[in-house]
Amino acid sequence: MPPRLKDRNCVYIVFDILIRLMTIILCGTSHISTDSKKKIDDLINQYAPDIIAVELDRDRVKALFEKEQHLPYSAMFKLGVGPFMFMKIGKFAQKYLAKKVGTKPGVDMKYAVIAAGKNNLKVALIDRHIQVTLRRLFKKLTWKEKLRFFVQMFTGPFSSHGQMLRKINLKEIPSDDIVDLLMKQMKSDYPSVYKVLVHERNVYMAKNLLKLDADHTVLVVVGKGHVEGIHSYLKSKDVRVFL
Repeated sequence: MPPRLKDRNCVYIVFDILIRLMTIILCGTSHISTDSKKKIDDLINQYAPDIIAVELDRDRVKALFEKEQHLPYSAMFKLGVGPFMFMKIGKFAQKYLAKKVGTKPGVDMKYAVIAAGKNNLKVALIDRHIQVTLRRLFKKLTWKEKLRFFVQMFTGPFSSHGQMLRKINLKEIPSDDIVDLLMKQMKSDYPSVYKVLVHERNVYMAKNLLKLDADHTVLVVVGKGHVEGIHSYLKSKDVRVFL
């Protein structure tokens, strides 16, 4: 029986594929917290994985290792105006938050890839391509959600929800309670955003995990908001889960 884990930062999963054993360790991180580095190192030392799976696609890996992470306006022709603007806003928000804690966006994913290289481990890119996700987001987003987003850009910081968010310690990986609250809030206020950015990608990443070679131990490094969804999908497919 695998060891019990303290919280949903990590979920230990074991399942059979044609009588071959695969072990999956889900590691929930923060994209701007350096605490994620220690957690990744600890899990590598504890479980000695063969593969590190990350919440990235090929283009995002490349972008993480570029000296200047910028989004050229030529990308507008590939993405379309709407998806391009969403990506610009998202990048600005991540850079703003990361700067407040003295890091850069994607510090957890970049470190996971580097750690894989240092330990001679394979890297699996399990996330859906960002261009597909952004196009789907812009297509599914309702006018009501667009209007709410525009209004909350100005009123959000002064709302009770905004006041609560300001109390979160960005240097740490958020607690389960905070993640649950944020996911519920997103699902309530922006159901289309939740579906495309969270639910669909949870399913996509979980399916890709099930495609990996069996007889391996896989450390899965994803934003903490994805851990519960991936975990639930694997359970729904009769994967044996130990907590």
